Amino acid sequence: MKPFSMPHPLGRLDVPRSESAPTADSSAAPAAPQEETGYDRIRIPLPQGGHREITRRQFEELPLSERVGLLVSGKMQFFLGDRPIPPHRALRDR
Repeated sequence: MKPFSMPHPLGRLDVPRSESAPTADSSAAPAAPQEETGYDRIRIPLPQGGHREITRRQFEELPLSERVGLLVSGKMQFFLGDRPIPPHRALRDR
């Protein structure tokens, strides 16, 4: 009996990517404009109300456990200048 295996999310691993991946043609829709990535400040809500703002450098200097806790809470807001940036974009390097 063959062991159960899940399909790999990237397709078949025994076929070179160029053969297994669909190719783009000239009729494909144009690429979406690049969204901004990165952030320069973060707004963190406080338990007693209001919020605290910290810079990217201040956030990166926090202990890892505190950074992870803040990220997992899902309540931080990232900004680049005055524009809010979605977390999945903010945490990508430029």
